[in-house]
Amino acid sequence: MRIPLSLIFFLFVCWIQAQNIKAIEAEGKLLYRLEKASWYATDIFVDTYHILAGSTGGYVSYPSSENLIITSFYDKEDPSLILVRFTFQELPEPEPIEITAVPSPATSNEQILIAMRETVKKELQNNSEGFFQFYKGSAPNVIPLLRKNELKTYIISASTEQGKLLLGNDYELIFDKKFNIKRKRKLHNSLIAFDFQGEEHKIESTMHSHVLSDFITVTDICTLLLYKDFLSWDFHYVLGKKYITLFDLKRESLVMMKLKAWKKISNFKK
Repeated sequence: MRIPLSLIFFLFVCWIQAQNIKAIEAEGKLLYRLEKASWYATDIFVDTYHILAGSTGGYVSYPSSENLIITSFYDKEDPSLILVRFTFQELPEPEPIEITAVPSPATSNEQILIAMRETVKKELQNNSEGFFQFYKGSAPNVIPLLRKNELKTYIISASTEQGKLLLGNDYELIFDKKFNIKRKRKLHNSLIAFDFQGEEHKIESTMHSHVLSDFITVTDICTLLLYKDFLSWDFHYVLGKKYITLFDLKRESLVMMKLKAWKKISNFKK
C-alpha cells in the first residue's frame, strides 16, 4: 500500500510546526528564568549594594554549564569589570545560592552579553530610524542571549504601573560576530495591557491576536510566566491567521491547533 504524497507532505508540515512550537516554548521559558533571576538580583543589589548603584552600567543574566542562572552587574566605566555576581538555581528562588561581591574580570560569555546589551542601549537611545516605539507606563527590558549559532537580544515592555501586564511592543535583534545589529524585527504590532484582576472579578482566560506572526511569541510566554502568580486567569490564547496557540499558565504548557478546527469545536460547544 502506497502512502499518498499529499499525506506525507501534510504529516511533514505538522511535524515542522510541532518542532516550531517546542522551540518557542523552550526559549520562552529560558527568557522567563533569566528575567526572574534578574528581578531577584536587582532587588538584592538595590537593598544591599546600593552604594554601587551609581557605578553600575547594567546587568546580564545567563545559564551556566551547571544548570544555574547567573546575574552579573558590570561597571559603568569599565564594562569588562563585574562588580557583583548572583548565582541562582535554574528555576530561580528569591534567595541566590551564592553572591560574589569582589570585583572580578568578566568572563568571555559575559563580555559578549554585555557588548550586545550596550549596543541595544545605544540603539534605543538614538532610535534614529524611529523603529522602536515607547509607550507611557512601560519601560524596555533588554535580554541578551548567547546561543550556539546565533547572537540575539530580545526587548520586552515591562509595566511601570501596578496591576498591569503588558504584551507587545517587543523586538528581536540578531547580531553579527562583531556585535553589530544585522537584523531586527518587531514581534507585535502594538502594545496590549491586561489588568491582573482580583478574585471578585476572576476570569478563565484572556486572548490577543497576531498580525506579524502565526504563533505565540517567546516574549509572550516569558511575560505570562513572570506574572502568573498575580493573575486571576489560567489560560491565554493567541489568535494567528492559520493557527491558535493556547498557553496553560498552571501547567506551563503550550498547545497549538489549526484555527479552522478550533472554530469548529467552539461552534459545536455553543
